[in-house]
Amino acid sequence: MLHLTYSNRMEVLAAPLAERVGAAQRADPLTPVLIVVPNRAVEQFVRFRLAERLGVAANLKFSLMRRFLADLVTGADPRVRVLDKEALHLLLFGRLRDEGLLDEPGLEAVRAYLGRAGDPVERDLRALQLGGELARLFEEYSFSRRAMLRRWRREVTLAGTDLARAESWQRRLFLALFDERQCARIDPVAPPAPLAPGFGQLSLFEAPSPRSRWMMLIDAVFALRERLPLPPVVHLFGISYVAPAFAEVFALLAERTELCIYGLNPCLEFWEDVTTVGLRALREGDARRGEKLADEVSQSADPFGLDRPGDTPALRLWGRPGREFIRLLNEMCECRFASGFIDPLGQAPPTLLRRLQRDVLLRAPETAAAGPETPGPDDSIRILACPGIRREVEIVADEIWALIRRDEQAGDRADPLRFHEIAVMVTDADREAYLTHIESIFRERHDLPFNIIDRSLAGQSRVVEAIDRLLDLPLSDFNFEQVMAVLTHPAIGGARADELDRWRAWCAQLNIVFGADRRDLEGTYIDEDVFHWDQAARRLALGAFMTGERSGDVRVYETATGVWLPFETAPDAVADVGRLIALLRGLIADARACEAAEMSLTDWAIYLTRLVTTYVRTDAVADEIALSQCLGALERLRSADLEGQIVRFAVARDLARLGLRGLEGWRGQHQADGVVVSSLLPMRAIPFKAVFVLGLGEGQFPAAARNDPLDLRQA
Repeated sequence: MLHLTYSNRMEVLAAPLAERVGAAQRADPLTPVLIVVPNRAVEQFVRFRLAERLGVAANLKFSLMRRFLADLVTGADPRVRVLDKEALHLLLFGRLRDEGLLDEPGLEAVRAYLGRAGDPVERDLRALQLGGELARLFEEYSFSRRAMLRRWRREVTLAGTDLARAESWQRRLFLALFDERQCARIDPVAPPAPLAPGFGQLSLFEAPSPRSRWMMLIDAVFALRERLPLPPVVHLFGISYVAPAFAEVFALLAERTELCIYGLNPCLEFWEDVTTVGLRALREGDARRGEKLADEVSQSADPFGLDRPGDTPALRLWGRPGREFIRLLNEMCECRFASGFIDPLGQAPPTLLRRLQRDVLLRAPETAAAGPETPGPDDSIRILACPGIRREVEIVADEIWALIRRDEQAGDRADPLRFHEIAVMVTDADREAYLTHIESIFRERHDLPFNIIDRSLAGQSRVVEAIDRLLDLPLSDFNFEQVMAVLTHPAIGGARADELDRWRAWCAQLNIVFGADRRDLEGTYIDEDVFHWDQAARRLALGAFMTGERSGDVRVYETATGVWLPFETAPDAVADVGRLIALLRGLIADARACEAAEMSLTDWAIYLTRLVTTYVRTDAVADEIALSQCLGALERLRSADLEGQIVRFAVARDLARLGLRGLEGWRGQHQADGVVVSSLLPMRAIPFKAVFVLGLGEGQFPAAARNDPLDLRQA
């Protein structure tokens, strides 16, 4: 059964949730209460609110939507495995390398695109890039275009449109990958090799059984709908929008268990035209309609006429995804819901911000010009023009300090403004640049306390940068800057800062330009043993024991294989020289081995993990945590290797980078002491007393609509 609760305030939604959680825990204190949330920020908000209302937030099981559904699938049938985007990416990559498949009719465009590659490595990288884009699109189609995927079994759906050609070859690849039961066709190259006993964390990523059935998430849920191990009650909190397929899943869950949805809805009743139809008429109309609106949403650009002029501009311009979601929920419960709407002007001065919120609440019609009752500007909404990122952050820091000082002077001891009640939200454009400036400027100006809630791991630790440089080396030309960036990185080799300074000075004097050894200079005008790293290492080794130009000795050391001028170093620098040569030789040897190797992604996961643990060194606890996360990302490559395809290093490197870029750093808590700093999306619904939004510059926000010639959802 579905229980639907709406409110225009997140904190109001927490009250009915706390009431139900408290009742459930009094009835059965040992059974965990399942709460599905859209992100970790909402999870923290719910934990604190439940603790405030119940005294303690214990025995709660939080889950993200996709993780929750994947766990249901695994519990229903362990042989059914959810095909995530990484595994789907590799399967599509394999199909794009299948010459027999590409020779079939309908795939001429794909064959031509891959055929323009200059060499086999570039062809593989093109196939990998296209496979990644198709994996993203196929996953999105499974969420929002399920009807189209079902029709693909019989026919094309976009004939006569601009996207007909793209649909033709995408359909062909989709049918080559999935059978009639929506299971992926897995064609292993060879049985997976067993791992060496006790090899690190890799034992956590067991190879799947050959009898496993791999399906995309939504297909797996519906295939096992009768066997899903559902708990007695499922709470969905703070979800403002999901794709139509998830709305269908909600309807399925509501048939089999108690499903309580706590949804944000800025409008007083709901999104339809209440002024002309009315609540009762809409309830009766929805009850008479037998069609599924999820399909209607997926097949129409604007199924509910939400873009019509005259509506409240904020709703029309920014509210459409949420409006469609609310409409689907209303259909599921025949418009029967509990409401907890709060009038922004009810118990507060009528500021410009509260009037705007009330217009949204009541769906006030758009007006062509300001009337006599139109409020003038005030401090509740301010738009500041700033010349650059640094100045923007400085202004925000000063404004935060001014807010705190004004509140102290006002003397409101009952409800003072605290730092954790202030949020700084950053848009995705230039997010890392903003966070870097916030860290430095907030400390410089007034020593403001702050908590960064979400940040990429690369922005928190240089370990990610070190691994990225290691992965760059094998396919480089070993030029001076590239190799020095690895040799002198503080997380590689474990050398002290003073050693790194000496290494830089020595290498700069050795006249290195590019190349690991003389082989890399073949075909150039350079016919002597100079300018590459091998001769530099030899000269350093000789100079540790022989005199050179530093002592006025210009004699050369000659052997049957070459002639070298010793690079003299101080007698007490022998150990330093030895460490530099050992690190340099090791890096070049491993880079050469990577460049020449071809093996399965499972083997690449093992190899790259060993490569990283060999060279990356950490001292701080934070860097140890970051290194552990990076190793986990590399090892997870194995779980995506369903077919054991043999790939070159370039492919393994790009896949490893995708995993590393997706790593999130450790998170702060938004109700701890300090200004909350976060990206805009996860925190936009969390209530704060003051909010600063950065990155709204012209051309940056809102982001320009992307015209993707491959995306069939644009039809």
